[in-house]
Amino acid sequence: RNAPRLKSTPYRRDAEYTRPPSGKEMPQIDIRPAETHDYPAVLDMWMALQQLTDSYPPQAFGDANETAQRERLGEMLANSLDTDIGLVLVAAIDDTPVGTLSIYLSDKHGYHNEKSAVLFSVWVNPEQRRDGIASRLLQQAREWAKVRGACSLQVGWHPGNPKANAFWNAHGFSGYEVIGARSID
Repeated sequence: RNAPRLKSTPYRRDAEYTRPPSGKEMPQIDIRPAETHDYPAVLDMWMALQQLTDSYPPQAFGDANETAQRERLGEMLANSLDTDIGLVLVAAIDDTPVGTLSIYLSDKHGYHNEKSAVLFSVWVNPEQRRDGIASRLLQQAREWAKVRGACSLQVGWHPGNPKANAFWNAHGFSGYEVIGARSID
């Protein structure tokens, strides 16, 4: 791949990234592009996210068969790792991925903001949540998109997920459309 490698950044204890209220010790966290050896861990995170998403109604998208889901997500991940218009980031502790965020550039001709970046498959393992990892992944994704000329970031999340609502709203995202779904009887 010819995509430039993002600089890995250690966890900072400053005003932007503060110690969580629990007082637990913050490990060294490396934010970096996913590499081939990260594939199994990232795929497991994508599967966990899919299972969480499937727990919210309506369940009109995707395949309930776990094997089919893993195959579909695995193909999507493989394509995401091998593109110049997208990036899969991982947050790693001791080179073990504990979080991920994916991004790709989208040119929508005719829209006011034609070149936007779309975020997807955002996940942080439950035991590392509330440590600022998702915020750091988002910051790296934003920088990657900005360097490539994107003028906006877009992300979708389930409205029944209050933690996702709080996270995305805290980072300045707000809804602009509603997408409906139903199964075909």
